[in-house]
Amino acid sequence: MKRLHDWEEQKAKNAMFRSMMNYLHRVETIRYFVAASRNADLHLHLEAGEALSKLFFAMDRIKHKRLWPRYIADMYALKIDHPETWRELEESNISETKNAIPFVPIGADHACEHLNKLMKVHAGLIGIYNNNPNARQRFILAAPELSCLAKEFKDRFHDVGSKAVEHHDLSPSKIRREHGTISMIKDAIQSHGNPFAVEGNMIYNIITHAYIPDEYVPQILNIDDTGQKLYEDYVAERDNWDVSLWAPVKNQNNNIYISGNNMHKGKIREKIVDLKETKDLYGRLMVLARSNRDIDQKQAVGPYEFTLTPRALFPPKWLGVAM
Repeated sequence: MKRLHDWEEQKAKNAMFRSMMNYLHRVETIRYFVAASRNADLHLHLEAGEALSKLFFAMDRIKHKRLWPRYIADMYALKIDHPETWRELEESNISETKNAIPFVPIGADHACEHLNKLMKVHAGLIGIYNNNPNARQRFILAAPELSCLAKEFKDRFHDVGSKAVEHHDLSPSKIRREHGTISMIKDAIQSHGNPFAVEGNMIYNIITHAYIPDEYVPQILNIDDTGQKLYEDYVAERDNWDVSLWAPVKNQNNNIYISGNNMHKGKIREKIVDLKETKDLYGRLMVLARSNRDIDQKQAVGPYEFTLTPRALFPPKWLGVAM
């Protein structure tokens, strides 16, 4: 971890490297949140939840950024207002588990879905319409009881030795599949060029190699800090929750990678064509070729280089070519 930290500090001046590492840190935060449920860890659940808040605000997830700060505040308020409930949650009761295998507990909402599955018996509510409330009520009362009877019957004849004794992701087949997936991801990244090795202050799409406009780069690199500030301002504004929970929440419209994928119109030999800024290298070279632009002066596009004549040094912005 120290070597990774030192490597990150050493390459922090390169925009493409920072962008990729920021993405990895976001994925890491999501995995912490999942691990909190799997380990029934209340404190990690709240810490990871707060770390995710900046992403909700930066990415304009309206429902999450409206309700999530209130959820975090209410959870911390349990420690003072309802200490017994807080202690119960601290004692690994924030998640539901059915066996002693590590890393298998699930969140309360997920556990409710498992209970709802008991109602999904053969045929279920098919054929029971709103105009037959008595039949619907009989089904809702009887289905759970019938499911319990079926479960007890199966458990009576269930072979104890067939029950799982380790996590389902630790089986040899799952491990081989995971290693194969990792190799495929690495090969796909290498086939498009290693984005962690790119130097400079520009960012490009790792698939199409189209550069992101310069005015978008600072917002992309600082979007986590921007989201954190928006989250703190939102909490400060509604600290006492005097403002209604359903009061309007403003969209920030922060620029991200997809912001550069805009449609632009260009004129080629008196014909109007629609092109996206993220068209691949070959598509852009085709446009240059059809516009009678010869190739003799080097220009960089992503990890590649190609050349243009002096009259083609400044192509329209819609070509997505960085000069």
